Amino acid sequence: MPRSAWIEDSKIPEERAKREQSDFLRYENSVGHIADFHALRHTFITNLARGGVHPKLAQDLARHCDVNLTLSRYSHTVISERATALRSLPDLAITPVGAEPRDANGASLTAARRLEEPVAAPPTPPTENPVLLPKKPQKQVETATLSMYFACTLLTV
Repeated sequence: MPRSAWIEDSKIPEERAKREQSDFLRYENSVGHIADFHALRHTFITNLARGGVHPKLAQDLARHCDVNLTLSRYSHTVISERATALRSLPDLAITPVGAEPRDANGASLTAARRLEEPVAAPPTPPTENPVLLPKKPQKQVETATLSMYFACTLLTV
């Protein structure tokens, strides 16, 4: 054990007695705080992942033989990180005709654009009957992409 080795390392009896009375390297100190040194490995690997360190380098620093062990057992996420990751996905919601587009926080995108863009002349109405005009094809979003997006969104609720 590291603590016993530290105590045994003292050469002077007074120093040894002082070390024995100390909380240094104890699993639980006199106040009841616990120092779980193995948990520091989890914190270390998790912080490497949060810092954007390449998984192979994290594996090497943890001295693991398999990157899967490093990532699946020692790296952890919290719900706020998952929510942030999901917010980074593009908005796949289809805005109904006439509805004002909004960002993820509910702010009007049209109002923001009005501040950025110069004022343009209003569009001229078509001279032909609008019912007879060909409809513009709308972009279709792949069903698999939408399904994955909604599944991930439900996981954070």
